[in-house]
Amino acid sequence: MYLQKDNHISRHAPYKKCIRDENDKPIGLLPQAFEMRAERNEKALSVNWLEYYKDTHVQNVTKMVTDFRTTRTVGLNSAFGIANVGELELACATMNQTSVRILYDSKATSKTKSSNASHATIIRLPFNDDDFQSILSSNIFTEIIPNSSIP
Repeated sequence: MYLQKDNHISRHAPYKKCIRDENDKPIGLLPQAFEMRAERNEKALSVNWLEYYKDTHVQNVTKMVTDFRTTRTVGLNSAFGIANVGELELACATMNQTSVRILYDSKATSKTKSSNASHATIIRLPFNDDDFQSILSSNIFTEIIPNSSIP
């Protein structure tokens, strides 16, 4: 299922891939947070679909972070960047990447038996394009949620 333009997605970034202020608080994600790993032959970027939780935006973020923490070790000083699906698709179109889509596959998620039930992917992205990753970092994933801010 392709996500709707008014939906939101989240990308986790570890400490070393966060932009920080003078107090070491995450205030953005570095372009490197959007790299796909060549050694794993990745063809999509993992994200989480917030509206999966069917609650308010704040509650959706809290529930997503809580579930995400059950699937991997999440450092206290890491952060989550939030993006609007429609804004992401528009940015892709302006860079002639009109085939990029955000896909939620409930069958794939249930096969993994993971608690990360809101897992989604951004498919058909240009592979590790520096300009594109910079746009994602500076213009699209601009709502930053420090992991430490979620109990």
